[in-house]
Amino acid sequence: MAIRKFWDKYEAALLLKYAILVEEGTVSLTSAVSEVSEILRNRAVSRGLLIDDCFRNVNGISMQMSALRNCYQGGTKGLAASKLIREIVSLYKTDKIAFERILQEESVEIENLKGTANRMVDENKLVNFAETRSYAHTKPTNCTYKGTPIVCVSWNALYINLVRAFYKDYALSFPVGKQLSSSERIDIGDSKGMTYPKEIADGVFLECNVSATGIINKVRALMNVCNISPDDVVVHYCRSGQNADAADKKNATPKEKVPVWSPKYTKELSDLLQAHYHYGFRIGSPIEMMRLRNYADAESIVVPESDEELDREIKMAGVLIDGMLFALSDSLLDDVGAFIDSIFSSGACVVFTEVLMEKHLDWFEERLIISEEMLKEILRKSRPGYYFGHNIITAGNKLSEHDAIVHDILRIAGNSSVILFDEMVQQLQYIPSDKIAWSLSASQEFVWISEGKYFVMQHFLVGNEDETAILDFVARECERNGFASITDLPFGSIPDDNYELSVTALYSAVFTRILKGRYYLHGKIITKESDGVDITALLKAFCVGRDECSVSEVLARATELTGAINKQYSMEALYGTMVRVDVDRFVSEKYISFDVERIDHLLSEVLGDRFTPIKSITTFALFPACGISWNHYVLESFCYRFSNKYRLVVMNYNDKNAGIIKFKDLPLGYTDMLCEAAAVSNIELTQDCVGQYFFDCGLTAKRKYSNLSEIVERARNIREER
Repeated sequence: MAIRKFWDKYEAALLLKYAILVEEGTVSLTSAVSEVSEILRNRAVSRGLLIDDCFRNVNGISMQMSALRNCYQGGTKGLAASKLIREIVSLYKTDKIAFERILQEESVEIENLKGTANRMVDENKLVNFAETRSYAHTKPTNCTYKGTPIVCVSWNALYINLVRAFYKDYALSFPVGKQLSSSERIDIGDSKGMTYPKEIADGVFLECNVSATGIINKVRALMNVCNISPDDVVVHYCRSGQNADAADKKNATPKEKVPVWSPKYTKELSDLLQAHYHYGFRIGSPIEMMRLRNYADAESIVVPESDEELDREIKMAGVLIDGMLFALSDSLLDDVGAFIDSIFSSGACVVFTEVLMEKHLDWFEERLIISEEMLKEILRKSRPGYYFGHNIITAGNKLSEHDAIVHDILRIAGNSSVILFDEMVQQLQYIPSDKIAWSLSASQEFVWISEGKYFVMQHFLVGNEDETAILDFVARECERNGFASITDLPFGSIPDDNYELSVTALYSAVFTRILKGRYYLHGKIITKESDGVDITALLKAFCVGRDECSVSEVLARATELTGAINKQYSMEALYGTMVRVDVDRFVSEKYISFDVERIDHLLSEVLGDRFTPIKSITTFALFPACGISWNHYVLESFCYRFSNKYRLVVMNYNDKNAGIIKFKDLPLGYTDMLCEAAAVSNIELTQDCVGQYFFDCGLTAKRKYSNLSEIVERARNIREER
């Protein structure tokens, strides 16, 4: 029978080592858990221990990793770490040499078990694709892609062979004809213009004139484009030594001068492509090459005899668009250019290509323009002065989508101080309606008045006297109270001068024009600091000194201060200053007298040093008189603020007495207690059953919430280990 073995210092230290690697992004959490599990299970077997499937398995390691990371980060919620783990974390933070000694004491034994392979990996460094660093004066020593070795006698060889392997798996996603990382040149595509091209597939070339650091950056960019997991690519490297580099340079064979090549059949091939390949010529296709030769023979057009030379000539006769080669005629370039000119001549600042092609689909289809990228490529040749963004075309300088849209809205608005969203949509026909709505709401040039109605801020009127009065008032209030309320500002003649504005719009306009840049607005509160004021503190000040206060009163005050209801802030203020006596009423603590020691003793007989739902206290007959009739609301307030041994824990403040009373020193968060409660119950561990159980017991106020699936899974693990 397998024995249950407690964790030792080496195991805890190894776990922490991998947890730190996860935090640094060196390895994924999944890989870390798997590797630690394998190492510790093998270690146990090598020492003659009889283990079963549960011993240091990935589920157990995952839970321990979660508890350790929580302890390492100083978290107060989540799984509680054991005493050993807390000691190891403390040791790492205070004495890293002693921590490393724990790992090193077993390093010889572990390496003897694993052989020399592990030692080899330790000598080399692992490329971390999550970080940016220099790889100058280094060389690759080992590379695998999805477990398959990649030849890497140099960084350049690694680059070529790795990209070839990527292309085999992700040809459809490959960024052919585009740049990688911050490069301004085409990295993958036609060899034209490349300094050191290497073919990675038929007709697809890779620019290999790249430094070691650049290679890693470009591999990272390519992995992001193709959605390749960092776990699939493992690259080890070591320092190469400057002497070796110098020797290589000294002995290097001078590059031979390559004669300049120029195409000779561009006109003939362009005519063939325009006549027979309206939807593009597929580069690298032997069948397409054969068809092209047949067309040339039929029309008595001479083309190169060599397929290699013909392929090279074809690439110079057209433009590569979406992986296909097109020959664009001068008449097509002129036609499309003139058409777009006519749109911009009306005054439009920006055109969204998707909307443009949808509105004039028939016109573009007649000219066999089948994609936005093809349209942009035609315009790049015919109208090089245009700016081409990801989704837009502008007739002048580079502009962001937002700036271009705002420019067009102001152009259409003219001298009008109020504009309507629907009218903007009708007149700005080449801009998507959702983009117009976003720019109206996000730009300081406009203020929302009512549904679909906006005020143009360049027409906002404010006199010097009113502006000075507002600035003086806000300065005094912030000095005296720490904040000012926008509803209390001395507006003077501003409302009459800007009669189009609603009350809410008036507040926004005044803040934008007069106060923005000097102060910050949090709902309806104006402060000098960006983090504002403590809303709970303001609400507590509202409650203090009152004999009685209702929840609705505090909610109204929160709305007045912030412009929102803020129920949780309101309840926190009430619980922090008063005693709850029923669903809507709190009273001053001066009317309540709790015998704290006796009440804590009664609670200890029910839950000891653990936890229990509030509703599990079913009778208050033995509770000492406190000046008001006992109920679960009074018990909540007692545990929240008065008890010496227990405290109230709730997911959200509620009216159902849903929550937990827990021993103050119990190192479990709310979710941890829910997991344990589900695990020790007799219910089936499904989301529906667990959610209903929590609701029925009063552990939660709802049956469903976001992390219920996680709680169910953790409860299963706990139940299995018991």
